[in-house]
Amino acid sequence: MKHGHRIVEFKDFAGKSIQRFRFTNDEDFRAVSIDFTDGTVLNFQLELDLNARVELLTLKAGNITNVKRLRPAAVVRHRTSRKP
Repeated sequence: MKHGHRIVEFKDFAGKSIQRFRFTNDEDFRAVSIDFTDGTVLNFQLELDLNARVELLTLKAGNITNVKRLRPAAVVRHRTSRKP
């Protein structure tokens, strides 16, 4: 079976400033979320098992160059106690 190559763009978000990029790979929930500085979020919920190799790349004169391989930091969620 031949798999096609597909690239998808979302031009509505061009020029927005990114505040945070998150990749969630929990047992029952997988998503990529891009938080913008204007308070909006672009969220991709993924329905597959995914392993990611993340690299910072540059594109100059049509050539892609690997700048470095990135190792993500785990996010530790802290519960806040609510005062009655």
